[in-house]
Amino acid sequence: RGNGQHYPEPVNNRPNDHQYPEHDDRHDQNTGKFRRDRNKPAEPEDYTNTPEYQQWVTLSKKIKDWNSERKEIFHMSFPDKYMEFFGVVQVFLQEPDNKYSSKCLRISSVTDCYELKCILKEKFSLHRDLNPHRLNVYEVHLGQPERLLGPDLFPLQLQLEWGSTNSDGRFVLKIHSDVPISQDVFGDVATFRKANSNVLQLQRHRQAILDQKLKGFFKDQSSPTGGPLRVHADSINSNQPYKTLLVSNTDNAWFVLKEMLEKYDIRGCGPEEFALFQITVRGDTGKADEHLLSNSDCPMSILKKRDEDTSITFEMRRRPLNAFPDIPDEYDQDLMQSRNDGTLSRSDRQTTPRTCRTYWR
Repeated sequence: RGNGQHYPEPVNNRPNDHQYPEHDDRHDQNTGKFRRDRNKPAEPEDYTNTPEYQQWVTLSKKIKDWNSERKEIFHMSFPDKYMEFFGVVQVFLQEPDNKYSSKCLRISSVTDCYELKCILKEKFSLHRDLNPHRLNVYEVHLGQPERLLGPDLFPLQLQLEWGSTNSDGRFVLKIHSDVPISQDVFGDVATFRKANSNVLQLQRHRQAILDQKLKGFFKDQSSPTGGPLRVHADSINSNQPYKTLLVSNTDNAWFVLKEMLEKYDIRGCGPEEFALFQITVRGDTGKADEHLLSNSDCPMSILKKRDEDTSITFEMRRRPLNAFPDIPDEYDQDLMQSRNDGTLSRSDRQTTPRTCRTYWR
């Protein structure tokens, strides 16, 4: 325009969309219908069938399996949308006297061996003039030759693969590569895995209690004083619909409810919030009758007194609001004894008999 010539302004010769819909981008010439409005937000896409999502699911399953068998300190976080996760690796330093010291580091899945060597140089307080390239990281498995890791490998991803092979290895940092790695680094084989000693001890203790109960129940073979009792709890936990308890003929419903709460690990509430129902099905009619048991009723005694053509099952449910809980006297005595001893649990503080009776009234 500086040379004095005139350029005409551009003219929009496009007709209005509402007058000529065939010229509208939203109008489909084939179907004669209008497409989705541009201003309307797009519908969310389904990513469940994409390869990236399937890869994320596979990686999450590996991490879940790893966490289920390892100590809590070695648990890994679930991956984000970029497939990055975090975890703890334990690296052993081979000292000149062929002894080992270890450090635990929390790193990312994208941390390579070179970055790990730079971190270990500071953690082990090595000489500051030492070049990280002179350090070597080895992956060692029991009964297998050592493997030198390249600078572009990712230790946390390699550690995750140990779960699929069910063989936990070790990461060993060496300054002098000519010194072989001894098997002393596997002194504690269960470093990563959960310690099963406490679990086995608890199982043995429970088994001893069960054996003692069974011996007491079957002293007289002609008339046993107890036995196994199956109690259903579908409404409490659908994954575990029932539990089997060892009860005597004199154990009441209150005792059964306390045992069920312990079996299902339900905390913060007491037996007064639940009720035991008796479901009776008679063989001649096939009709099922439900009856709410009193806390003083004995389920095992009821089960032994039934007729041959009658089926009785017991089910634990939440106590209805219109059902008053009859709290046994021994609960008040135990509660007062716990208060005097100073061993009153947190759940008992929240569910004292006076509070429960006031609430239910």
